[in-house]
Amino acid sequence: MTTDDPRPKAGYVETVTGPIRPEDLGTTLMHEHILCDLTPLARRGADEIEITLDNIFDVNWRPNDYPGNHRLQDETVAGRECAWFRAAGGGTIVDVTTGGIVPDPAGLARVARASGINIVMGAGFYTEPFLDDDALSLSEDAIFEIMLGQMREGTEGVRCGIIGEIGCSWPLTPFEARSLAAAARTQKQTGATITVHPGRHPDAPYEILDILEKNGADIARVIIDHMDRTLEEPEVVALARHGCVVEYDFSASNSRTTGSVFWICRPTGCGSTRSGNCLTQGWETG
Repeated sequence: MTTDDPRPKAGYVETVTGPIRPEDLGTTLMHEHILCDLTPLARRGADEIEITLDNIFDVNWRPNDYPGNHRLQDETVAGRECAWFRAAGGGTIVDVTTGGIVPDPAGLARVARASGINIVMGAGFYTEPFLDDDALSLSEDAIFEIMLGQMREGTEGVRCGIIGEIGCSWPLTPFEARSLAAAARTQKQTGATITVHPGRHPDAPYEILDILEKNGADIARVIIDHMDRTLEEPEVVALARHGCVVEYDFSASNSRTTGSVFWICRPTGCGSTRSGNCLTQGWETG
């Protein structure tokens, strides 16, 4: 820890290359996957299909049908795209790749150094279909210890700076409920923000908030992701008024997102929420 290390002081942000002060964040994308493998476990190792001009339309239309389409592990490509973001005025990217979709802490640190971008890495686990039997057998206490270790000691010398995205399905599985409870406990120990991938049902965000609140989470520091595909605009405002932060993060693939963000931010939108600043945005791209 250097004399310029902000960790002893209140209000710092942990990045993959070390802590920074909040004023050094700059323009921030809150929900991205720079290095990951979103291929379901059952399909990993299958022969990958080359993406060409002949099939690109169908790849975009049916992305899950093309093995290899969800694997983002080329650090050179990642570094180049992060450098483009920096050249456009960007400062920080939050990579919410968690256990089950192959996070790469050392790789993210290399990309951050090469591109000049701050990268914040997420702690925890993704949804159950991406997890092996060893992960699914973990108790709440074990999940908590893993998350706390990722925040405090780090992996490969790289510490996480946010909890999540914590993966949740609909209906919520027993593992995912334990994961949420462990996330709340980790927040109580660290003060870090929690970001959550909700199941595809209008009731899913409320079930998530209920579990987090019962386990002591500060709801004002909880982000519920993927509003673009989960709730209609009036329902998003109602959710924000429960005190959490709502996130639109399909900006790269959903033409509805920009209009929804403007609708939510209008004067009669979520300006009267308990949390004040109620909206974050991302692109959900690698």
